[in-house]
Order: sequence, then structure tokens, then C-alpha cells
Amino acid sequence: MFKDIKQQKKEIREQYRAIRNSIDESYSSYAANSLINLFNQNLSYIKGKTIAAYIPIDGEINVVPLMCSLLDLDYKVAIPDENKPPRFKEWNKTGEDIIPDTIITPVIAFDDHFNRLGFGGGWYDAVIKELRPLGKIFIGVAYEKQYCKNLPIEEHDQKLDIIITETCVRCKGPF
Repeated sequence: MFKDIKQQKKEIREQYRAIRNSIDESYSSYAANSLINLFNQNLSYIKGKTIAAYIPIDGEINVVPLMCSLLDLDYKVAIPDENKPPRFKEWNKTGEDIIPDTIITPVIAFDDHFNRLGFGGGWYDAVIKELRPLGKIFIGVAYEKQYCKNLPIEEHDQKLDIIITETCVRCKGPF
């Protein structure tokens, strides 16, 4: 008997969150530095000078060092505004909403088709659906261990443009 798609997603979320949370601190640190190097080598994919990222929780790959690196390169860095989805605000500053040019998203699992599985609230799907027609680029970041051969997807699920892990860059471009 086939499982309902929501149940499949729930089970994959549990499995890959456990994988993500099992990553030790030294490897996590290595991965954070690797992200910086891979971003620097692939900055040509990034549109504009405003990049949104996230503050990591629940074992998500640490993008804070990357955010600091981007600030050093004169990018403006934004984070999600939890009070006003799907909106962003400048990191460590107060002020108006920002529409980023490129959005870095957290991922629980990803596949070869640029699908991402998140926490299930649909926040990033709403952001992608709203901002993709404006030419924005969406980059998922994850550990390579979060790769899943085929994720179950629903009509509302939105694809990423690029996926970067600590070992490689997957890009469906050109942009």
C-alpha cells in the first residue's frame, strides 16, 4: 500500500533531521568554511548586492560565517522577518523590509531535481513563488549527507536554482 505524500514527507523530515543533527562540531566548522570558498568561487551566479540568508537552527549548516564574509565583500545581508512572511530585514539592523536579489535557503533534504524539503510550513515556497517572477535566485545550502534520491513533491513545492553543499555546487542555470 502506498503512503500518503504528507506521511512520506514527515518520515523523510525525521530521517534527514536526525542525519543533520548527528554531524559533529568539527565537521560542521569545516563545512561552514567550505561554503565560503564555494560561494567565493561561484559569485558570478549571485545577482545583485543584497543576499538573504538565515540564522541556523536544528543542525542546519552554519551560514553565519558566510554571511560575515559576504558583508566583508560589501554585500547587504538580510534575514527572514518572522513577523511578516514572506519578507526580509537587514541583518543586525532595524528598518524597512528588503527584497533580496539572491536568497539562501535552509534545507532538510534535497534531490537531483532541485527540490527541497523544509520544515513543512511553506514559508520558503511562498517566498520563491512570489519573488522568482522578479528574477531572484534561490540557493539551497545543506550537507551532502542531506541528499535524497527522489523527494515526494506536491503542487505548491517550489524548486531551487542552485544547491551548494560542503563538497560541490549543483546549478540548473544559466541565469
